[in-house]
Parts: sequence; structure tokens; C-alpha cells
Amino acid sequence: MAKSTDITDIERESIEFSRRHYEAITVGLVIQNKKSAIIYANNVASEILDVPKDELIGRTSADSRWQAIKEDGTPFPLEDYPAMVTLRTGKPVKNVVMGISTSDGKQRWILVSSEPVIDPSTGKMQEVMSTFVDITEQKWLVEELSQRTCELEAIFHGFPDIYFWVDAEGIILDYHVARAEDLFIPPEEFLGRKMPDILPKDAARKIRDGISRVSATKELVSTTYSLPMLDGERIYETRLAPLPDGHILMIIRDITVPERAQEALKEAEEKYRSLVEESLIGVYIIQNRSFIYVNPRFTEIFGFQSPDEIIGKVKVMDLVAPEDRQIVEKNLRSLDGVLNTVRYTFKALRKDGRIIDVEVHGTKTAYNGKPAIIGSLLDITDRKKAEEALKERQYLLRQVLDANPNIIFVVDRNSRIILANQSLAEFYKTTVKDLEGKSQIDYHLAAGMNRDEIEQWIADNREVIDSGRLKLVIEKSTQRDGSIHYYRTKKLPITLADGTKCALVISEDITERTRVQEALARSEEKYRSLVESTNNWVWETDENGVYTYSSPRSRDLLGYEPEEIVGKTYLAFMPPKEALRVAEIFGRIMSKQEPFELLENELVHKSGRRIIVETSGVPIFDSAGVFKGYRGTDRDVTERKRVEEEVKKQREREKHINEEAEKAKKRFYQVTIASVTDGKLNLTNYEEIDMLITSSAQMLLLSSSSDLTMLRHTVSEYCSNAGMSEERTDALISAVGEAAANAVKHANGGMARIGLKDNRIQVCIQDGGPGMDALTLSKATLLKGFSTKPSMGLGYSIILASVDTVYLATESKGTWVLMEKEIHETAPEASIDILLGSMPDNW
Repeated sequence: MAKSTDITDIERESIEFSRRHYEAITVGLVIQNKKSAIIYANNVASEILDVPKDELIGRTSADSRWQAIKEDGTPFPLEDYPAMVTLRTGKPVKNVVMGISTSDGKQRWILVSSEPVIDPSTGKMQEVMSTFVDITEQKWLVEELSQRTCELEAIFHGFPDIYFWVDAEGIILDYHVARAEDLFIPPEEFLGRKMPDILPKDAARKIRDGISRVSATKELVSTTYSLPMLDGERIYETRLAPLPDGHILMIIRDITVPERAQEALKEAEEKYRSLVEESLIGVYIIQNRSFIYVNPRFTEIFGFQSPDEIIGKVKVMDLVAPEDRQIVEKNLRSLDGVLNTVRYTFKALRKDGRIIDVEVHGTKTAYNGKPAIIGSLLDITDRKKAEEALKERQYLLRQVLDANPNIIFVVDRNSRIILANQSLAEFYKTTVKDLEGKSQIDYHLAAGMNRDEIEQWIADNREVIDSGRLKLVIEKSTQRDGSIHYYRTKKLPITLADGTKCALVISEDITERTRVQEALARSEEKYRSLVESTNNWVWETDENGVYTYSSPRSRDLLGYEPEEIVGKTYLAFMPPKEALRVAEIFGRIMSKQEPFELLENELVHKSGRRIIVETSGVPIFDSAGVFKGYRGTDRDVTERKRVEEEVKKQREREKHINEEAEKAKKRFYQVTIASVTDGKLNLTNYEEIDMLITSSAQMLLLSSSSDLTMLRHTVSEYCSNAGMSEERTDALISAVGEAAANAVKHANGGMARIGLKDNRIQVCIQDGGPGMDALTLSKATLLKGFSTKPSMGLGYSIILASVDTVYLATESKGTWVLMEKEIHETAPEASIDILLGSMPDNW
């Protein structure tokens, strides 16, 4: 009837080998054919994908029910599915994060890898094998992390077996075959017919007997027979297994060619090795408390470079922290006894000495004919830290909630209290523990609250939950004793982790504030009466500078009635240029929401005349602290500004008269001094002297008598090098000495500059003394032998007699004397007008 492959002891060993090892793997596993249809899925895959295993078989990657998404929430393109990439490229894909929707509408995240399955006989890709783990808990850190492991059923639809489902009468209900050419006759000829009726006589008899025995004993029955196929006679083994619904499952296998079973064994081993070597969790095999196999991930978890560092060299207890060795030993002994499987957590010890948390799954098995333990190990250090952090955050949340004076709670649509803080518990005179999980309505009624108010609260909560929109309300609560409390309540829609839609309610008791506001309203009425009787114009604006109130004083100040002002901005009553100036100033003030005072600005009266006002204001905030505008006053200062302007003009006139008098006085001194000194002495300033002296002048500091000696010596050298006569040199040195002595003795020192310019020796003596006033200056320069100090010698008269030209600047910063001596004597004639014309009129 059907064409399949022979079953042998080798193949049975292959199936047993695969079954044992796949049962130890705690990851989801599916195998897909070249059309992406799932031909095998283990129990873990069914659990993770939340799809029964029989519904998974045959489902393709293109099935719309996956509803896969990327981490950013966008749909996951079909061509990027790991299995589809491997089918298209023949290459493995590692660690792809996908989001899928479960049957109850929740989101689940999985980490997927895919590997090509190569047919050893052809070297071509036969199928694709995908493995995945549930990383939902690790990704969101909100639910308890767990790694569910279970024994894997090793039924590979990729193996060359044929399956028939028949009823107790032997009528064929359904079938499965990997290759259509393996069937004895086409499906349309056997579906709905009795199995014995379509087989040769001998085979029909054996199948009929098998069906009868299964129906009678409800136990597995096995039989063998041969069928004439296109390529010759083939031998088949058929196993008939009873199903719970009274039907019978027939598994038919071709056992003609032992070599195929050998290939199947090799294929199964390759699948297992590929799965284990690339697994996201550690896999191990233990015999006699030593590791005889570990995969690369196990090696990585414990900080070793390769499995060779562990296999045969490291004992189990070497990788266990001392405090948990008793736990591990107890579980190992359990596997030595009656238990077949264990799962537990313990603190492990890495190669570098660091302690980590691990979760281990172990299964009793046999390896090379000896007892062994095969299992998987997962590093849960990060998960444990996340759990601890979550507990800490929950603790902090509870502390924050209970410390908040506002009433805070979460309710579902049925008014069941999901979360409550201490303030709500105190309101109901109970405890938080008693509140959570109970109906809020019961507590309202027990407290004797008004039923109409309760129904309104419930309606508001349900409106927020159903609409998904925030709602702000002022709630009134009438107490049993008749007193009324007011609450400012914010209700926000939230969704719990399990998808339950709720309302987060935050209520602030504003009873006292409401009473204060009522009192404030009465006070404001009194304030308004006061405002309307004051001489200043009182106003209020909103946050955009638009007047919302104007006192009657606006009639006197601007000629406008209050209602003509309200609704307009403050800029509407200013000239255009003034409006631009004030807008910039007030814009900065308003952006900072600061008070201001005495801001002077110009307004236009209704009649068209200009008035000047001083404006002061303070910001206005509502009860929630939100900026609402300004309140202030304007005071007319037009007349005061007119008087101030007249005073300013008078002071300017007086200042001008004084400056002209000072210029005339300076001019008089200049003319007089120039006249009596035959143009030798020129009164000037510091800048003029800086311009006159040569830029290459040598500088000497003057602070002591030794500096005076050095100065005389330096001047003498300049004169000698220039060819000046001894008599003229002595005269210049005498004048320089007199000026330098004045600086050292009476002005706390100074500086000398010496140079040669245009056939003249120049020496400038600068000091930082207080300078001389006009009267003293005239005596010093005009009276022979006059000195401002008794020890000053002959004074400026000897200087004028000893040099050809003197430039003198004496101001508050000190006195500068520039003395010039022609190298050779000349007899210049200069008119007094020319000299005076070249002199500045200040000193």
C-alpha cells in the first residue's frame, strides 16, 4: 500500500538517541521544509508560541496568525524571518529578536536562531531547523523569569515514515507522508476506505489482525509485511497505537535498506550537535560527578576558553559556590535515586572566582552504557539582579505612595481596588492590605457617603477606562455628619501587565483651599472697591498681555472707558516706535514671569496728546502655579518729567558756561607763560609728549640717588657721542638733574627717557606725583628760584635757562617734563603767535 524505508536496529538506535537528547533541551525547536511548512515542533515550541503542537504542524512562516513585530513595534517582514533567510541563502541566522502575539492577546518576545539541515547523501539543504527561547521576562523585567523545561517528544516528520489515522473498522480517516511516491496507491483511491481492502491479501490479513488486537487490548501492536512497489518488493514495519478517541494511529516504516537507517542516525546526530553547539544555554553531560561533555555556551558562562579546559578536568563541585554545594549534592543524589528529572537554582563559581546565579535542569540518562546526567544550564545573574531591582522599585513605590498626602489608588471597571496608598486607607479608616482586591463601592457605602455622589465617581472612572482619556474633576463628598469635603481629582487611564484596563485616581483634598478661595473672593471684592477709588490706574492682563480689567481711573489718564480698554493689548495705546521698544522690554520680563516696577513709557491719550507714565506690575498665578498674566498700576508722570527736563536744560547751560570759562582761563595761562619764557616753555599733555619724543629713546628707572648718577652719566654719553660742546652738555645735565631730583625726592621716583631726534638731545622725566595747580605752576615757571619744596633748588627757572625747549604736562597722574637741547647753538626766532598756535589749550 505504501512506500517507505526499512526499519533496523540502527535506526531504532537513531530514534532513541535523538529522543533522549532532545528531551534534555529546554528551548523551542521547529523543523520546516523547503516551503517553510513546519513538519516538527517540540513541546517547548508549542508552549512558547502558545499554539497546540498539532496546529503548528503544517503552518508556514507566511501564516498571518504569527503577527510578528520588531523590537521597535513595526511589522516583521516575512523575508527577514530567520527560517526564510536560511531557506533563501542556505546560511545560519543567529539571535534574532521577534515579538509574537499569544492566543490571549498578550505580547511575547522570543530569541530565534536558524540552521540549515544538510542531506548527507546529496550535500544539499534538506530542511531548516529553528530554535528559540522566550525572553519576554528578561526584556520587560516585570514578570517572574522562568525557564520551563520538559521532555521533548522525538517524532520527526522529516523521517521517512508514513502515518495513517483509521477508525475501529479500519476506515482511513487521514494520512501523512513525506513523499507522495512512497504511497502504494494515490490518496483519492484509499481515503474513506478500509485499510485491508486496498492491500494485497497477506498484508491485508496482518493489518486486519492488528486492528482487531489494538481495539481489544488498547495496547501497541506491531506487524511486518511486504508490498510490491515500482522499484521492487519492499518490507515495511507497521505500528498500530490506540488513540483516546477510539481511533488508531498507524506508523509505517520502510525497513528494506539498513544503510538509510544509518544515514538517519547520522542526520539525527548532526541535528542534535548543531542544536547543542549553537544553543543559547549551557548543555552538559555528567558521569561520576565529572563533566564528560559541555557545549561552548556552558564554557562561556563559567569563564573558560574552551570545553577542553573542563571536560575530564573539572568536577561538578568545582563550579559550585561553597554555600550552595549541599543543594547541588542533594539534587545529584536525587537523580541517582528515584527522580528522573530535577530543576533548581544555585550560586555557581566561575573560573575567575566571581559568583553567578544559575538555573539548572538535569535528566537521568545513559551514555556509553553507563548512568549519566544530561541537562542544560542558564546564567540568571542578570535576571536575579533585575528581580532584586524590581523588588527595590516596588518598595520605593510603596514608600512614595504612602508618603504622599494625596489619596492615590487604582481601580478596574468593576471598582475593584488594585492598588491603594496609606491616605486612602486612612480615609476609609482601614489598612492598605484590607483595601486591595476589595470593591470601593462597599467602602463608600460603609462610610455613609451620598449614593448619587458615589455613582458619579464610578461613572467618571469608567469613562476614563473606556475612552482612554485623562479627566480632571472637582468632586464633592458629603460625609455622614453632613459636612462637605471637596477634592481636586485627576483620573488617568492605565493598562496593567495582564492587559486589564484601569483608572489611576489621584485626589487632593481642597476643602480648606476652597474655603480660602471663597474668602479670597470676598476679599477681592473689597480690593476692587479700593482699586476703583485710588488715583493710579489699576489694570490686569492675561498671559498674552491683553487687558482683562481696567479701573475707572483710565477715564482720567487716557480718556477711555474701562470697557474700551478691556480686550486690547497694552501696546495698542502707545506710539508705534514706543510700542516696539516696550514690547522688547516687557517680552523679556514676561518670559521670566518676573515682577517689575517704574517702567517708564509713553501712551497716547484718546485726544491724541502724549502722556508719560511709570508702570509697575506683578505676575499672577492660579492655584496650580500656572502663570495667568500681570496685575499692576500706571502713574501719570508727564508734569514731573516736564519739570525734570527744564532742570536738565538749565544744568546743561550752566555746564557750558563753566567749560567756556575754564577754556578761557587755560588760554590765558598758555599765552602768558609762552610770552614770558620767549616760547621756551610749552604747556601740553601726556599724549603730545609721547608723540614728540623719539621712539628709540632709552629708558631708566629713577628711585634713588644712584639712579640720578646713572642718568647724568647716560646723558653725558649721548651728548659726547653727538658732538655737543662741554658747556652745552653741562647745562643740559644741570637741568636734567634738577628735574630728576624733583621726581626722586618729592614724587616717590619715576622714569627717564633719553634719545636723539632731529639734531636735538631729548630727556623726558616722568613722575607719578600729584601735579601742580595753575597758581603754583605759574610761580614755579615765572619766579626765579621758586620751588614747591624747600629742598627743590632753583626750580623750573634753572631748567628754562639751561635748555632750548621745555614741554610740561602736569595733571592728576603726575608731571612729565620733556627737555630738548640743540647739539649746536642756534638762534631761532619764533613769533609768539606761531608758538601759541602750536600749543594745546589744556594741560
